[in-house]
Amino acid sequence: MPLTSFRVLPGRAGAAPVDADDVALLLALRRGDPGAELEAWNRFSPRVDGTLRRMLGPVVAFSKNLKGDPAHVFLAAVTGPATPYVVDVATPQGIPGSSVWPSIQHSCMSADGTNADPAVRLAEAVNAFGGHGLLSSICDDSMGPILKEISTRFSRPITPACVPTPDPAGPGCTVVDRWLDDSGGRMATRLPACTGAAGATPCWTLVDDAATCGAGAQRLQVDRGSNAVPKTLVTAIDCTAPHP
Repeated sequence: MPLTSFRVLPGRAGAAPVDADDVALLLALRRGDPGAELEAWNRFSPRVDGTLRRMLGPVVAFSKNLKGDPAHVFLAAVTGPATPYVVDVATPQGIPGSSVWPSIQHSCMSADGTNADPAVRLAEAVNAFGGHGLLSSICDDSMGPILKEISTRFSRPITPACVPTPDPAGPGCTVVDRWLDDSGGRMATRLPACTGAAGATPCWTLVDDAATCGAGAQRLQVDRGSNAVPKTLVTAIDCTAPHP
């Protein structure tokens, strides 16, 4: 609809000042000048983007703390890809006397015509979870593969830990126990390999278990002796990089 009512409000301390160009743009919007809406989008969208990023940060931090240990949290999204992100102009339908407005083009379209717009904020949230995030396009021809991958990722914490058989010339493996103490504090300790633990427990070793892990992989086995096992215990293993 026609843009006929604008006013400039004083900003908070430290906010970007309203300059002559901003005022000229507002007047152009009031007159309905061609291209004014797109210019407004290009000029002010970075400020909106910054605000959303500040709002998104606490949401991600909150989500990672839902389970106390971030290792227990996994985020998946099946949505429109974040790119390509293309802004065009279009006339809204069903609104008499409307002028053109910025319009975000679809970022994907499936064979049956189903489409989706770029989910930039969802992609940013999922990517913030690193290896505990999974992002996929909703325009794929089948949801089967991604749903299978999501179920596999979700079940990893409750299945035996399998790793590719380490290269003897590689960095070696690091195994860490993580848990929450009685007050909810996060605790962590590095476990020694049983080959060098001189009988002390807990310690770890890798065992061949083709039935569980398949060919070319080994299963992590932890000998805890008579030590108590916290209910919130999570054991992680990494054989891809050295850890101090």
